Amino acid sequence: MAVLKRIKASTLMETMVATVLIVVIFGVCSMVLNNMLKARAMNDTTPLRERLHELEYLHMSQQLQLPHHEELGKWEITLIPMERNGQGPLAVRALLKDSDHIVTQYLYHAEE
Repeated sequence: MAVLKRIKASTLMETMVATVLIVVIFGVCSMVLNNMLKARAMNDTTPLRERLHELEYLHMSQQLQLPHHEELGKWEITLIPMERNGQGPLAVRALLKDSDHIVTQYLYHAEE
């Protein structure tokens, strides 16, 4: 009978420990990634910025009555002229209803 060569291999316990470690690391990584993507989606202000650009254009073309207030999804947008005649810069304030997140900007444009 031929002599069998002994092959080095891991035991069943070592294989189970390695499997558990891999599953735990995968679970933690997936939770971290999920939280990062959720935070990114909640803090995305792209639609708000686009609407503010539209409102700026409407104001410059004199199609917007000031002071102006509107709601965009969960955002409350308010435009207030900083000068009494309404021709100067605008203070724009957008407030997220569910939290204290506020986006403030000032719109300046050259008068013709």
